[in-house]
Amino acid sequence: HLGPRGLARAANRDRVRRGRNRLRHARIFQRGRAVAARNGAACRGAEDEVRRRRRRGGGSRKEFTQLYVELDQTNKTNEKIEAMADYFAAARPEDAAWAFYFLSGRKPRQIIPSAKLRQWAIEEARIPEWLYEESRDTVGDGAETIALLLPNNSAQDETPLSVLVEEQLLPLRGAAEDVQYAAVTEAWRRMNYSQRLVYN
Repeated sequence: HLGPRGLARAANRDRVRRGRNRLRHARIFQRGRAVAARNGAACRGAEDEVRRRRRRGGGSRKEFTQLYVELDQTNKTNEKIEAMADYFAAARPEDAAWAFYFLSGRKPRQIIPSAKLRQWAIEEARIPEWLYEESRDTVGDGAETIALLLPNNSAQDETPLSVLVEEQLLPLRGAAEDVQYAAVTEAWRRMNYSQRLVYN
């Protein structure tokens, strides 16, 4: 499934966190340690930045990802409400509509099969297939695995959420495979760890 995937899957959050912690110690990453280390560091850095800066600036992909990370990191209802209130107060109506759609547990039907995403991630990360499969088994989530294994990128995509969904994601359903591949890999290169995690 390609799209903001974690928003309707809160039940898997604790499992994914446990998998992320195990990832740092798993033997299967002895040969891929550099890959996991730099992406794991990027993840921690992004999370620390979110904690330090509760900033909102509209409804771009960056702001929506920050909202997602904040919601994922707290179990306190008041903090969740505050984060959502800040986001919706600043977001453009068309971006707020899509944010509400995802946060309410809905999502578009599958745009690109998971098998394609897996193969493209393996190619982008330049790792053997067995390493991806072992990593996937350890982490417990395909989107998390892809986000961790892709080459590190500190950039943040500023594309408005509505534009991302309506003009970049949805048109890929049924498109030629080479068009899908070019769009997805180029999007991955524009995003940091957290944005890739939500995108996948």
